[in-house]
Amino acid sequence: NALVAPLSRVVRTRTGLLMVSAGAQAVLAVACGLLTNFFAVVSLYLVYGVAIGVAMPVKQAYLNAHIPSAQRATIISLDSMFASSGGVLGQTAWGWVARTRSIGTAWAWSGVTLLLGIPLYWIARRRDRHLDTIN
Repeated sequence: NALVAPLSRVVRTRTGLLMVSAGAQAVLAVACGLLTNFFAVVSLYLVYGVAIGVAMPVKQAYLNAHIPSAQRATIISLDSMFASSGGVLGQTAWGWVARTRSIGTAWAWSGVTLLLGIPLYWIARRRDRHLDTIN
């Protein structure tokens, strides 16, 4: 993503960028759920996609820096499996919320749940500050 380099000059750690991205995704998802103007929601959704795009290469670099090469393929496969499983469970749960309440409510609450990942990044940040720094 073209924004990773400029953002890494401001936020100098990988976990910091992941926390900023998760926070931005959460705020944008809540805003998409609360707003009713079609063009505003589409615009925010595009920015939401950019926030996801910032997180992906940073997360890959973080995993590559912290995992020994002998175990890397296994850990990356597990990461993919958990992400897919979480997607299935999350989409099922938020689909039920959308059906029983509204799509906006599902979006807003899904944004709130994205905030739950930030403390996990904060804990990961304390593990090895040297490897967390973006060069």
